[in-house]
Amino acid sequence: HRAMAVRNTARSHYRQNVGYTNEELSRLKVIFSRFDQDNSGAISNDELHTMLAVAFPEMSSSAKLRPYLLKVLEEIDAGSGNDLDFPDFLRTMRTIRDLQEKDLIIKESSAVKEAGLSSDEVEEFRGIFMSISTTPDGDEKSAAETNFDAFARMLSRVCPLGDANRAKLQTLFTEVVSDDEVDFPDFLRLMHRLLAENFANLKELTQGAAAAEPPRPARRPSMLRMDRPR
Repeated sequence: HRAMAVRNTARSHYRQNVGYTNEELSRLKVIFSRFDQDNSGAISNDELHTMLAVAFPEMSSSAKLRPYLLKVLEEIDAGSGNDLDFPDFLRTMRTIRDLQEKDLIIKESSAVKEAGLSSDEVEEFRGIFMSISTTPDGDEKSAAETNFDAFARMLSRVCPLGDANRAKLQTLFTEVVSDDEVDFPDFLRLMHRLLAENFANLKELTQGAAAAEPPRPARRPSMLRMDRPR
């Protein structure tokens, strides 16, 4: 009975906090309090626009993420116009993240199909991506992104990146990625493009890295060495 009571309490806590951890809740409460100046426990819908920009600065500036923010704001503006309390605010935050994650899953599925990757290869690439990406404080791993400089440093561990190759890489990066920041589906498309064009003899170099690994079933060139300093 005690175990069941603990599980029920945990479920209730999860539902009440809309899936946020205690650490994430503390961060969001600080942001909410900054706009609840009269300590009434509620803020106006108009103030929410500014508060969301503070809570999710990457969404306000990113071409990829801003549509999610605008969609939620449109839904709020179309509502009754009542003030929002903290639970309402949490649900709004969760709605934004759920929309983002749903779109990211669709994008990743499309990128995997386009590149013809197996599930093992996807996870191998995911490990490399996470080793060079950053996640905003309090955000889920799905929000992880990297940029050109971090990507170039990772690639330089496998193939030489002199001025000519770096300039060519910048061109390919711009053609594949629509924003300065790279999410995981973008990363998959970019790696697929580099391997397809055999950028800087990448295929041969990664085959050499694969030969140094323990024997495994035949598969395309391993990229495991990309997340390891030489």
